[in-house]
Amino acid sequence: MEEPLTGATLSRRTTTFPAIHLDRTSAVSLSAQIADQIARSIEHGTLGRAARLPSSRRLAQMLAVSRNTVLAAYDELNSRALVEGEHGSGTRISAGSVFPTGPLTGLRQIMSSAHFPECAVHFADADGNPLYINGRATSTR
Repeated sequence: MEEPLTGATLSRRTTTFPAIHLDRTSAVSLSAQIADQIARSIEHGTLGRAARLPSSRRLAQMLAVSRNTVLAAYDELNSRALVEGEHGSGTRISAGSVFPTGPLTGLRQIMSSAHFPECAVHFADADGNPLYINGRATSTR
């Protein structure tokens, strides 16, 4: 059965947290459902950059789930570099998160938006380690 969390205005802030729908009968874990829905809200701009997310205790209470479920969701978002958190400061949307503003078409545009060099020359050093050279800098990997 799907349980919606209607959008809620968080206290002390003007940020409205988007609705989260949990399907407790789904094979997808609750933490994955929470993480995916928050990620979509970030990508669509519903949650702005540097916006503060509810505390894990508050969100767990709002969704009627275990705090560990919310912590797992926040850890997943952190591993995707969508949020960053510091002990005692809460969890915020990463200010440096870059999301495409429109549909990407063509390999060159996708590579450019990923900041991948368009023209990379591959060499190996004396020990056989690869060197990647682009128009701006030389780096070793």
